[in-house]
Amino acid sequence: MNQAKPFCRISNKQQGMKAGGHLREQFRENIRGQLRGKVTISKMGHAPHTGARYDRGPEPDYITPHGLKERRPPDLYYEAKKETLIMLYRHTLLTAEQLAISLNYKPKTIYNISCELKEKGLIRTIPLPFLKRNHVGYTLTAFGARAGASLAGDETVFRAKAWEAGPVQIEHFFGTNAFITDVIRHSISHAEEGMLEWLDPRSAAERYVQSKKTGKAAAPVKPDGFGMYLFPDRGRLAFHLEYDTGTETLWRLKDKLFHYGTLLPTIWPKVEAVQVLFVTKIESRPKTIIDIWEALMKGTFKNDRLPSVWAISEKDWKQKGVGGTLWLGSGGQRLRLKDMQLLPTLADPLDPLLGKQPRELPPKTRR
Repeated sequence: MNQAKPFCRISNKQQGMKAGGHLREQFRENIRGQLRGKVTISKMGHAPHTGARYDRGPEPDYITPHGLKERRPPDLYYEAKKETLIMLYRHTLLTAEQLAISLNYKPKTIYNISCELKEKGLIRTIPLPFLKRNHVGYTLTAFGARAGASLAGDETVFRAKAWEAGPVQIEHFFGTNAFITDVIRHSISHAEEGMLEWLDPRSAAERYVQSKKTGKAAAPVKPDGFGMYLFPDRGRLAFHLEYDTGTETLWRLKDKLFHYGTLLPTIWPKVEAVQVLFVTKIESRPKTIIDIWEALMKGTFKNDRLPSVWAISEKDWKQKGVGGTLWLGSGGQRLRLKDMQLLPTLADPLDPLLGKQPRELPPKTRR
């Protein structure tokens, strides 16, 4: 005799989670539709941002080179637009040149898709007054940030309020991302060499989240970025980036270095081959930073297993480039990036190196 299955009541919380998941999936599909150039209607049946009801109707036919009438092909910029939104979501502020280098698209491709994303209300431009020739950077609107979070799988942690006013530390974001994209640009002319990984500040900090006695989580180490650079047949350069504009006090610098020296040895088995790189706006700051680090090594840490700390002024970096810059370290050491201690290589990377992603044909050249 078959027994009836017990009645299971679904709680309001479970119903809310289920409904929330459905709405997130619906929003994700709407964003994908917008990126492909299709009409997407909001919950109220209106076009997002404009409030106007509209319908583009059927896609028009076009004439092929052979004179045949065919349906218009799907948007060839779709992947580029999706990658651009995700990159801006993760790294907050990037110029067209930085996007082109990081994603391996031609600058004109980036300009074209940026214009379209701006028209859709997904991105906005921000003047960069510290650069010459009226340069601008791109950042996401609150709506665009939600789209980027959706595409990156971060819907559950996304907070729109942080994006409403736009980034505050513009020069700081630009300098941090300029350093990484300089490294990527350098790698392009070196076969099988390049950036395996580039983490934004939030993702980098999440790697070092610690639980306090109260049970709350805290991230004592919050680098401006984290990179993993591959030197083929030699190893991987793991580095934490700190872009110093000179606004932090010496006490704050000491506290930051203390956390690096305390936490990293508990995370990295071969911590001596893990680098902490300071790029400073003020030319005298590299020596100050290394002096603080040496004092901590001799006093607080007593030369235990520690990461390697290096510093360079931004002026030297720009003049001598990735291959020629000598970084200042403890004991008066001066080394290039390629001569620093490396972690061993792993299996062949699953993802392509940044700046070397395969592109069959740039979208702008396809017909």
